[in-house]
Amino acid sequence: MAIHANAEDLGKGNARIGRVLAAGGVAAAAFMLAACASLGGVNAESPLEAKQAAVTERAKARWQAVIAGEPDVAYEFLSPGSRASTSLPSYKSRARLVGFQSADIESAACEPEVCKVKVRVVFDHRLMKGLSSVVEETWVLEKGQYWYVWRL
Repeated sequence: MAIHANAEDLGKGNARIGRVLAAGGVAAAAFMLAACASLGGVNAESPLEAKQAAVTERAKARWQAVIAGEPDVAYEFLSPGSRASTSLPSYKSRARLVGFQSADIESAACEPEVCKVKVRVVFDHRLMKGLSSVVEETWVLEKGQYWYVWRL
C-alpha cells in the first residue's frame, strides 16, 4: 500500500488517513491475537514443530537466566510439581547455578506432553575451564506451557 499526499488530497486526506489507520489497526490487532495465541498456546495435539519451537524457546530462556546468575528467574521455569517439592531457598542452595558460560540447544524430541531437550553446556570446573557436556532435560506440558522438571 502506498500513501501519497499532495495539496489537493490534503482536504480529503483526513478521511483517507482514518481509513488507512483503521485498516492498519485491524491488521495490527489480528497480528497481536495470532502472536498471543501462539504464546503459551501449545497443547498435546499441537504440531511437532510448534512443540519443539515452544520448548526450545523456554529452555533457552531458562539457560539465559542460569548463565546470568538469576536463580529466582530460573526457578520460575520449574514445573509446578518441582516447585511444590522444592522451595526457592532450597533450589538456590542445591542447584548448580554458577560457572556456566554458554548453553546451546542441540535437539528437542517431543511426545504429546513431554519433551526431552538436549543442551550443550560449556562450564568451568574448579580444576578446568571451558568444559563442554551435553545434558538432557525433561520438560512437561501443562496448561499450554512447557516446564522444566528438576531432578533432585
